[in-house]
Amino acid sequence: MCKDGSYYWVFANVTPDIDASGQVVGYFSVRRKASAKAIALMGDVYRAMLEEERKAGAKDACTASLALLASTLAQQGVSYEQLVLSL
Repeated sequence: MCKDGSYYWVFANVTPDIDASGQVVGYFSVRRKASAKAIALMGDVYRAMLEEERKAGAKDACTASLALLASTLAQQGVSYEQLVLSL
């Protein structure tokens, strides 16, 4: 979300920064601008996931929206990684 309250879409790749003892000490994030095609497709998916979260309630929101995403990906015959890389 922007400072003025509007929002923008990006694809983010977040990777943990792990020290010599295996502890997470931070994260690296690389973002790239989303294309109009990606925004249209993912906007529809995002809205559907939000609706599932609202219907499920706070306790089960994540489970419900992730189940919808998994179902959507299965119907498309792709993994999440394949979908994101295709955009």
